Amino acid sequence: MHNLRNANTVLGNHVAVPDVITTTAAAITTAPVITSTLRTVVQTTASTATTTLRSLATTLPTTTIVRLAEEPVNAFNGSEFIDDIIPQALKALNTTNGTVESPLSCGRVNIMGTIVQESAPYLFPFIIEYSLIGAAVIYVMWKHIGRNPRYVTQEDLEHRLEVMLSRRAVALAHAQQGRVDCVGASKGLFFGLLLLVGSLICLILFFVLIHHPNFKLLAIYLADVSHCVLMVLSIIAIIIGFIRVQSLKFKSEEQSDLNDILLRVSAFGLFIYAVFSVIAGHLNAFTNESNLLVMITGILSVVQVILQLLFIADVSRRRVHLPEHDRSKPGRQVVTFLLICNVTMWIIYTFEMQKVKANPVQLKFYGFLAWAIVQRFTLPLCIFHRFHSAIAEEVSKLLELKAKLNEDETPPVGSQKFILKTPKGTRDFSPEQMAVRSSVLNKIISVFKKHGAETIDTPIFELKEVLTGKYGEDSKLIYDLKDQGGEILSLRYDLTVPFARYLAMNKITNIKRYHIAKVYRRDNPSIARGRYREFYQCDFDIAGAYDPMIPDAECIKIVYEILEILGLDQFVIKLNHRLLLDGLFEACGVPKDKFRSICSAVDKLDKVCI
Repeated sequence: MHNLRNANTVLGNHVAVPDVITTTAAAITTAPVITSTLRTVVQTTASTATTTLRSLATTLPTTTIVRLAEEPVNAFNGSEFIDDIIPQALKALNTTNGTVESPLSCGRVNIMGTIVQESAPYLFPFIIEYSLIGAAVIYVMWKHIGRNPRYVTQEDLEHRLEVMLSRRAVALAHAQQGRVDCVGASKGLFFGLLLLVGSLICLILFFVLIHHPNFKLLAIYLADVSHCVLMVLSIIAIIIGFIRVQSLKFKSEEQSDLNDILLRVSAFGLFIYAVFSVIAGHLNAFTNESNLLVMITGILSVVQVILQLLFIADVSRRRVHLPEHDRSKPGRQVVTFLLICNVTMWIIYTFEMQKVKANPVQLKFYGFLAWAIVQRFTLPLCIFHRFHSAIAEEVSKLLELKAKLNEDETPPVGSQKFILKTPKGTRDFSPEQMAVRSSVLNKIISVFKKHGAETIDTPIFELKEVLTGKYGEDSKLIYDLKDQGGEILSLRYDLTVPFARYLAMNKITNIKRYHIAKVYRRDNPSIARGRYREFYQCDFDIAGAYDPMIPDAECIKIVYEILEILGLDQFVIKLNHRLLLDGLFEACGVPKDKFRSICSAVDKLDKVCI
């Protein structure tokens, strides 16, 4: 009885519950006969223990304690209380070592867990998108390692720094104006924003109405029909854009490897998602409306993605080259509209996973595991493609400004301190140097005249199509000019093509001609090797019908006389002819369309001597 009174007292104070119940249980098990008085004491003790364990159950969510606390008092009998419930309660209490954590810490854990769990569907695509960007950047870096290696001098580095600073000054001057040029984009901006607001309203109504049985079909119509309308309008805008930008100049060399890789890889993910949706919708297309809408949306997505990829690839390589283009800005309305359309579709695909849960057409068709794999792989790429397409559209809008900044390397007067220097690849000549040059040129001209040659002069610039007809791959070294009259002009690369144009225009059949003038090549200059972008070329040509070998022999004799009159005692004349290389290539089985490109590569090596 002393132990029982002690147990009653201790249980009333809610401390040392395991020791007390163990003592009580021992007293009960050692008694040979349970008297009525002892039964009354046991019931009283059980009642007190139940009250205590109920209070513990609120802080210690143990299944055994909760079960014990919820049992009515009159349900206990001696054997069940001792053999079943008490040992389980003791085990649960001993496991916790009698410690209770603060309810506030549990609340904090639950709040953070809820935030992480609810935000995970929106955050996990960023992992795949970041990995895709990183892989593409590293691939482009790897692709350009070792490409076109060349010796860079201190002068080259200083020139690059000066050009970079001047361009930055021009860009800063444009930015300080604080104006956004919306000329030629107002209509596209207005209709795009109107479409964005309408799509957001439909998306919100979908999530509000989808859980109401009476409005579930209406919610599906609002979401899928608005998505289809968005796709159709985008396709129409792309077709109009193709028509509008045809007047712009196409430059095939203008390309961005990184941009193309990101667009194509992400478009592949969107294409896969759309194809899986089309399959799920098509096989059950006529069972209900939601399946049919899923199929139509997938088909429109495939068409829109393909057309938009082609449009971005085309527009990013076109440039303004006429004054009227600068005023009318062809295609800018369409580009602005497509920009906002892609932002809208980016928002829609961000909530696509929640839409599929609410309207599980694909989930029911493929099953949970298969569709979860498809979603985890393709949805991040879909989201990234829409966002990156919007950025690509904006970049194509800014290409005109970039071209102006590249061409206008000289900052406005007073914007910064000017650095007086000659352009890269050019140089000045002092009076002493000019005297030496004049003496050398006079000796060369005397030899030309001795052989009966006449001089002519041609313009320093020609129509670009005249110059590029000969040079092929070397045409990238030609300096292009921006003419306000609508003609595409370039500085002369050498004196041979202008001479051929002169003969054709004037119908001259026989002439000996010499021409000494400056030519221009956009090559990498090398001061150490005496290679500049602006230099003199001395030409002597014999045009007409002559004995095949006499003009060649006369040209060799002229070279010999010039080198001799200049005082060069020991020299060797090395000759080369393209037909010799063509014969070698033909004998080796090289296709004729590859002759010129291979010859250009061989020209960079030592000449073939005979």
